[in-house]
Amino acid sequence: KRWALLGALALLALPLPASANGGISTIGTDSVTLPFASGVTNGLLSGSPALAVTLPGGVALVPIMDTGSAGMVVTTDLYKPPVGQSPIATNIVQAYASNGVMFTGDVYETQVQIGGGASTALATVPLLVVPNTLGTPGNPGVQCIPNATCTLPPNLSWKFMGVGFGETTSSTTNWGGLSTTARNPLFNIFQINGQAASPSLGWILSSTGITVGLTAANTDRKSTRLNSSHLVISYAVFCLK
Repeated sequence: KRWALLGALALLALPLPASANGGISTIGTDSVTLPFASGVTNGLLSGSPALAVTLPGGVALVPIMDTGSAGMVVTTDLYKPPVGQSPIATNIVQAYASNGVMFTGDVYETQVQIGGGASTALATVPLLVVPNTLGTPGNPGVQCIPNATCTLPPNLSWKFMGVGFGETTSSTTNWGGLSTTARNPLFNIFQINGQAASPSLGWILSSTGITVGLTAANTDRKSTRLNSSHLVISYAVFCLK
């Protein structure tokens, strides 16, 4: 599966999801374009792009972003839940088949800000908080998946945001019954730029950011229709049908 968010985005071409009558299947009115905080130079992708995230207490992070998984994971050297907050699920495991690493910790319902500057969104998400210690099977911490080739992250420190629509069982061991939709931060936005919002469950990738929420305007088929003269594709659209 892919580690980082479409590093070769300029070469990617995906069809727009359509309904039986030929229209876009998931349409709304709320939308925001969240600018990439890294991976872009002079408006062009120069690496694996990522979004800025601010956790409670003003903890600012730029987590690795992945389209092959869903859910936010952070180690305790970077963020600790407020004293007295109880987890909604305990001993939860997130395993990544791509690097052979398994993270075990507790899940806390957390309000996060995504984006920065004039384009921000607030979302309530289940956040998997993992001790940045070497774990053992069945116990919290960071460890290799049993019988897998593994490269542990430096200092066992980890910040990760999966924004995908699904994943294989080899990537996730369990999330306490939470679906990929429930875990995806881009699908749990309730406020855009200070105003209540309910964007549709879809997003558009471009070379400078992610537009969350599909609308009639930003999914105009004319803007993504391809022919043999197109050498570079500027963006792709993803949504839940």
